[in-house]
Amino acid sequence: MNDDSWQDLDPVVAMGAGGAVPETVTVAGATVRIEAYLWRDFMPICPPDGQPLIASVRILAEPAALPATLRADRIVVVHGGEVWVAPLVEEYPGSREAAGFQVVARNGPKWDPNVTVDVVVELRDEQRYVVGASGVLIHETS
Repeated sequence: MNDDSWQDLDPVVAMGAGGAVPETVTVAGATVRIEAYLWRDFMPICPPDGQPLIASVRILAEPAALPATLRADRIVVVHGGEVWVAPLVEEYPGSREAAGFQVVARNGPKWDPNVTVDVVVELRDEQRYVVGASGVLIHETS
C-alpha cells in the first residue's frame, strides 16, 4: 500500500501502518510504555500449521501510578504490508497494579514465527492515547 491509501483507515490503524507511533506517552503524570510478547503455538497437540498468533501486552508506568480508569482497548500489529487489528482483554483484572497491567489479544493471523512486527496499543480513559513498540519478535512454542 502506498502512503495515501492509509488516509481512509481508522486513525490508530493508520498510525501503526505509517510508523509514526510514540514509544512512550504521558498519562496523569506517568510515563507509559508497553512490553509486547507475541507467539504462535506449534506444540504436538496443535494443528500441523500451528495455532493463530497471540499477543500479550504489559502496560507499564513510571514513576507515577496509572489511573484506575485507564484501559487498553485494542492492538494493531503490522507485519510488512499486513495489519492485524484486535480487541484487547484484561483477562486478570484482579492482578492490576498501580505500575501496570496486562492485556491479551487472541486468534491473530498465522504469520511465520521468528519475524519482527510493529505493535501499537490504543489506551483510553477520558482521553485516547496511542503507544507502540517496534521490532517485536513473534516467538514459537513447540
